[in-house]
Amino acid sequence: APAPSSGRARRHAPAATYAAPPADPAPAPTPEPAGDHRPSPGDAVGANGAPTLGRDGPAAPPPPAPTPGVADGASLTVEELAAASGLDSAALRQLCEFGLLAPATVAGGEYFDEQALAVARAAGRFAQFGIEPRHLRLYKNAAEREAGFIEQVVVPLVRQRNPEARARAGETADELSRLGQQLRGALLRRLLDDLLRG
Repeated sequence: APAPSSGRARRHAPAATYAAPPADPAPAPTPEPAGDHRPSPGDAVGANGAPTLGRDGPAAPPPPAPTPGVADGASLTVEELAAASGLDSAALRQLCEFGLLAPATVAGGEYFDEQALAVARAAGRFAQFGIEPRHLRLYKNAAEREAGFIEQVVVPLVRQRNPEARARAGETADELSRLGQQLRGALLRRLLDDLLRG
């Protein structure tokens, strides 16, 4: 019998299976000679996706490289912390006495994490101005008050004891901490500007 020629028959006929031919691999980019390409001020990203100069100046610098031998969550002995921070053991003991450092005791030994390293390094920079560990207690007291304030906001989420609520609690605490740093920095700059203008 002849094949149906009506539009109805064609609409109900099964569609033919079509396999697209494999795409040709994209040609490798031809490297440009060194010194031939200079990003224009309007460029946001370069040809390789790396940030270049923008309209408002250079792009943000990459994050600092980690300290050799000190990984995230690392446990440092007193000797290792002294070597990494530039402080001697006596200064580290004072930081512990005034509550700025709190070592963890494991198998009878004291160990410090990367947060302790950040505190010790900051204390070392303060020492260059003749500021001793006992003078840094005001920063510890201020941090404790701020942590207590943030705790009041996030503790209802922590008490829900489910992963989603705890994740929101962490995000909220981080955001409030960032906002606190911004506000504290702005207020401090204003007070110091008033002082220096005399």
